[in-house]
Amino acid sequence: MKDSLHVRGFDNISEKYLKDTTTSNWNGYGFTLKQGDTIFAMRKGTVVEIINNYDIPEKNYSYTKYNTVKVEHEDGSISSYGVLAKNSFMVKVGDLVFPGTPLALAGSISKDKYELRVFIFYPITNPNPKNDVKSMIINHYITPIFATSVGNIVLEKYKYYKPICTPKIVTQEMSRREKKSYFSAFGSNQ
Repeated sequence: MKDSLHVRGFDNISEKYLKDTTTSNWNGYGFTLKQGDTIFAMRKGTVVEIINNYDIPEKNYSYTKYNTVKVEHEDGSISSYGVLAKNSFMVKVGDLVFPGTPLALAGSISKDKYELRVFIFYPITNPNPKNDVKSMIINHYITPIFATSVGNIVLEKYKYYKPICTPKIVTQEMSRREKKSYFSAFGSNQ
């Protein structure tokens, strides 16, 4: 399907096999991409973290480390965009981004396989922390609704979807001033 994205499925190995309890409702999406594809922000927010350390991801039995951009949204949720090409970032920590803002280029998960991994979560207080600082906060993952050519839906893994981005989506979380600026630059479609 032209311009469609393949949604991959993957498991939280730490949770599945090692009984790791540092997450809640773990959920993530993998999208198969091509070299040079640009990754765009899905929602308005502030860039709060950039990891730009890996030419290719580092893997071991329980996790994979890769280049990442994290964007915090006004509602306190965080979108994590992972497996990004080293030194391809188009934003910096502190930048305000909107839907459609270019973040970075797709990175390689292996020799010639490119993808994006997306996780959306709220950091929450762990009701059963261990005796270390790391276990005091856990990530409560949420299942987002994606705007696609077939409607606003929860994506099913191993299927293809064509994402859409309309002026309504772009401006949904904007202030009046931001909307005015946006529509003066791009014209009004509403």
